Amino acid sequence: MGGMRITKLDLFLLCTNLTGFGAAMALLAIRGPSGPIVLLAIGSSLMAVAKIGKALTRSPGPDPESGG
Repeated sequence: MGGMRITKLDLFLLCTNLTGFGAAMALLAIRGPSGPIVLLAIGSSLMAVAKIGKALTRSPGPDPESGG
């Protein structure tokens, strides 16, 4: 079983999605639920889960960034 492999782009998108999810949760706590905020929270959490799942299921082949 290989380790978790994630590209720099996937890591950037994961951080962006987690930041968006945190901001949506803060807005939900402060202002209460509204349609766009709830959709933003759901979308960003699902995207974060997808990026983590992609990193966990990637085969431990040669590193694409090393050129080999």
